[in-house]
This record gives sequence, C-alpha cells and structure tokens, in this order.
Amino acid sequence: MCLQAATVGGESTGTDQCVGAGFAPQYDPVDRVATWIIRGILQERTRYNVRLFAPKDAQDPNGVRAFDGAPLEKEFTFAFTTGNGKPPFELPRVFGFCDVKRLCPLPDGACDGPMPGAVTSSPYEFLTHSCTSGGRCHGAGSDTRGPSGSTLRLDDDGAGGGIVAAVRHLVDHAVVASETATGADPTAPSRNALAPFGRNMPYIDANDPGNSFLLYKLILAMAPRCPFDPNEESATHDASACAPGGGSARWTYAQDFYDCRSVAEAGVARDPLGNCPSDGGFPPLPKIGSKGDLIAPLLEPRVPADAWQPPARGEYDRLRMRIRGSGMPEGGMVSRTEALAISAWIADGARVESCP
Repeated sequence: MCLQAATVGGESTGTDQCVGAGFAPQYDPVDRVATWIIRGILQERTRYNVRLFAPKDAQDPNGVRAFDGAPLEKEFTFAFTTGNGKPPFELPRVFGFCDVKRLCPLPDGACDGPMPGAVTSSPYEFLTHSCTSGGRCHGAGSDTRGPSGSTLRLDDDGAGGGIVAAVRHLVDHAVVASETATGADPTAPSRNALAPFGRNMPYIDANDPGNSFLLYKLILAMAPRCPFDPNEESATHDASACAPGGGSARWTYAQDFYDCRSVAEAGVARDPLGNCPSDGGFPPLPKIGSKGDLIAPLLEPRVPADAWQPPARGEYDRLRMRIRGSGMPEGGMVSRTEALAISAWIADGARVESCP
C-alpha cells in the first residue's frame, strides 16, 4: 500500500512520495480487518491518498491478495484528511494470561463470588477448558500428544512445564501445525509472501494473528450471530445456537450481574453471615448485565456493529480446504468474544507471563 500527502483533487501515480512505504500489514481474521501501522507522524490538516495495489502478475510478492491467493482485481484508492487535535488512538489490546474477576452475583457472594463460567476472562481460561488441554478433539489417542505432535494440545510442553510452558514452546520454536498444507519442509514455518495460505502455518505466530493456525481453528467453530439470519454466511450455520437453551446460552447472563466495586466504595457492611445485602433496602448498584442478555465482549471489535458485513459466500468452505480437520473445540462452538480475546492476545505477542 502507499500513503501519499496530496492537495485536494490531486493525486500522484508514483510511489516516491509514499509515507512509510514497505511496512508490513497485520491481518485480524476475526474482524476481517487488515491494519497498516503508520511509523511516523502525519501532518495536520492535510489530505492523504491511500492506494492499495494489485499484484502485477502471479509472481509479484507485493499487492493485496485474499487468503486463498486471489489477487485484488485493480488498484483501490481512497482519501482522508487529518485534523489538528489529538488522534483518537485505539485502546491497547493488551490481553495476557491473567484471570480477572469482573462480575459477581447478588445477593449471595456479591463481593467475592467467582466470575460466571460462561465468561472467558483470558486466553488461559479458554485454553485450559478446551480440547487443547487433553481432550480428544482429534480422535482417539490425541490426549497423548505434546505441543510438537500432530495435534493441538497445550497442557504440557513435553517436559512437565504445564500450559504456560507449552504455549511458550510453540511460540518460541514456531512449531508448525500438521493440519495445514505443507511445503518442502513440513516442520519449518513458511513466511514467503507467495506461499499459499496455510502452508507450514505455525500454531501461534506471535504478533500476527493472521498467520496463526490456532485462530483459524477457533474461527471454523465460531457460532453464528444472534439473532440468527439464515441468509448470513457463518462458520456453524445452526439456528439452534440462538434458541433459548441453545449453544449461545453459555454466552448470556444466567442472572443479573452488578459492579462489585460499588459495594466496597459504598462502605456497606455484610450481614451476620458474611453475605452482601440483598436488593431490599440496599442502594442500587450499577447493573452490568441482566439475565438473558448477551454477555458484553471483553474488548470491542475493530468494526462497529453498524458497519459490520458478513463474510463472502463460500469463505468458510474455502478456509476449510486450507485448514484441515474440524473446528476447535470439536462438538461445540466458539463465541466471538473468545475469538476476539485470542486474536488480541496473539497480536500482543502471545505473552505467557506469570500473573498474580
């Protein structure tokens, strides 16, 4: 791509004035957004033309291509004008391995109750409760495989280090998944711009979710959006996911949930049994969610709800041709909240720090 300062109505066809020419994009397959990080400061009150190039031929490593190799049909250009205030930077998508207590029920255990099981608090929370931690998602015997084996199992690094060490092993050694297209050396990750999508794909490519096998396995198990639209392309086209008690039930509040911090800030004492007071006569707390409501995402998607568009027809079928095997976890569905969290975690470097 090319970013060029230009006068209104003017447009350069060369690339000598490109700002940040040559920087690599990052692709988020959950939001289906390609991001180019601008290295530098743009001028105030200036029009910029953005040019997305199409590959010149089949051997051109530059230009925009779809994950299946289809090239951008022709160059696409749009423009924007900078202001003179502080830019509305996107909030940092820092997402580590810490479990975070965010929600609590009333009246019993309002101050110290655990998060409801339906809420994924971190990649660690998801990975430790999925088939990656010893389940049989990939057939009999899969629970005996290690992180460098033919299945995705993260509960051990082969040396008794547990899930944290297993993740670090996969990241540090760029361990290649076996359920992808393979090249000349199936054990070496492929980073060639002309390599077909999915070839020698690492399980987890730190800082590049678009090249992480783990994320596509989650995407292939993602539930449809609710309310269910039969005409909308989705990975798991199952209307029952949105029905009461269906697959989406675990993504809804089982009861009303409130902001715990308000209890402590209000200085309210517990009852003789140590419980927080009930609603009767108690100052109203900010309600985080009502029973039956969809649980709010742990982080917002890059695409606003009113600008979201469904995937193109056949996109998931084309993806399945590149990523073999079933989606993860097998036999269940992955919520968009969980996929967003894993994507943000990978983009943040797939850190596996010890958390208090």
